[in-house]
Amino acid sequence: MQSLCTFCIEPEETKDKKPLLRKQIQSGQPFEYWSACISTKDSHSYSCVAKKLSDQATIRDYESMKNLVQSLSLLDMGSGFVQILHSSIQTLPFAIYYEELNFGTLCDHVVSRFPTELLLNTNRKLEPTNHAPVLKYLLKFAEDIIKAMQYLAHQKFSHPALSLRKVLMTENGSCKLYSIYPNELCVGRIQQLLKKENPPMAWMATETFLLEKYFPESDIWNLSVFMWELLSIGEYPCAGLLQMVIKKEILEGFLLPRPKVCPKNL
Repeated sequence: MQSLCTFCIEPEETKDKKPLLRKQIQSGQPFEYWSACISTKDSHSYSCVAKKLSDQATIRDYESMKNLVQSLSLLDMGSGFVQILHSSIQTLPFAIYYEELNFGTLCDHVVSRFPTELLLNTNRKLEPTNHAPVLKYLLKFAEDIIKAMQYLAHQKFSHPALSLRKVLMTENGSCKLYSIYPNELCVGRIQQLLKKENPPMAWMATETFLLEKYFPESDIWNLSVFMWELLSIGEYPCAGLLQMVIKKEILEGFLLPRPKVCPKNL
């Protein structure tokens, strides 16, 4: 991940930029995702992705989004994060406009680059000791994400429910984090995630899914599961288990199996 440098959200009052929603990509509550474009007064336009409040959003959702935009506008971020190009919190549609990245997620990248067949030896078995080049490659991404998370922690920000799918790839093969929140808004974000039909419970610390509490230290648990997911080449933790079973297993001290790409002595 490249060095962190300053960027700022374009103020809503900027008259030479006009955002336009094109097509809905993903529905949800309280946010929807849309493909969009931003036009400038000199007749140029560029594509972006809009994170828009849905029509069913509440006043509380709006206040949370407004606080999020205000917090992000004060945060120094760099090329290791998906950049915000524009925001609209005073006029409809209420939305945050992100740079467009069409190169898939980190999960897509590692799954396509290291299919299971490539990791098998001549006896059709996984041999972790033969995976040094793969491990070295994956640990570079891990190092970049850890540095980004450390930076966020120092800035009193967190990344609730970090997973490979929350990291986007760039054209040059680097990765970028998105969906970050200031610590004071993390509980609200967790409450939104837990209302989903399939909440990412397997990535969450126990205090998060049991008590709907979120602390800076909760990111450590989350990051540990992220590391397991990365070294397991995109496998879901607790795959195939119902949410109630996942909760029960975690409370009883369930341990994830050793990742596919991991030295035998670990």
